[in-house]
Amino acid sequence: MTTDDKFCKKCGSPLIASEALCKNCETELLDDATFCHQCGEEIALIPLIEPDTHNDDILTSLNESYAGFWLRFGAFAIDYSLIFIMFFMIGILIGSFDFLYENLFFLFDESIEAIVGLSGIILYHSFFLSIISSTPGKKLLGLTVKSDLYKGKLIVSTSFLRSISYLLSSLIIGLGFLSVAFNKPEHKAWHDSIAKTYVVRDLNKNITLGVIVAIIATIISWGILAG
Repeated sequence: MTTDDKFCKKCGSPLIASEALCKNCETELLDDATFCHQCGEEIALIPLIEPDTHNDDILTSLNESYAGFWLRFGAFAIDYSLIFIMFFMIGILIGSFDFLYENLFFLFDESIEAIVGLSGIILYHSFFLSIISSTPGKKLLGLTVKSDLYKGKLIVSTSFLRSISYLLSSLIIGLGFLSVAFNKPEHKAWHDSIAKTYVVRDLNKNITLGVIVAIIATIISWGILAG
């Protein structure tokens, strides 16, 4: 440490002398001194302000910001469209094999379809979140899901809890999802609060392509729901 050190190199907090007297010669120290003017002894410095240890990863980078409602809506629309395409391909596969179609015909019951659809959404999000802390839709828009715990990293149980909590967020015309628009500054949905997660956006990522894909996906999703 040099005599020019006025701020903590780790957290940037202003620094002050830790004691009023020099340990070596017991001379009274001058204000803001970094060494004893009498004997030249270097003075230990401590942070004036304790850093927030609640979560070391919450927006530690100037290149991140909390993701707002419309970006998260676009990401969900992309993911929803991908899930629909996956099920559509599975349906074609089942339909191409008579024995599969006959044995799995019960899947085409509306109530069963709803259960299978919800299960697909939960498994889709749980898988990608546990692997890359994001989903294809979120990746296109530069979004990453982080945990309030474990230094921001998602673990499998957190990913699954967050995904299955979509069921609660979808209640009362999706009020849990809409809360993203009003729950500032972190823009947490109900499933974020339950799983103790938050979503950030990479400000350095060009999301032009992602926005275009999200608009197309939103139109497709609207058509699927309307149909």
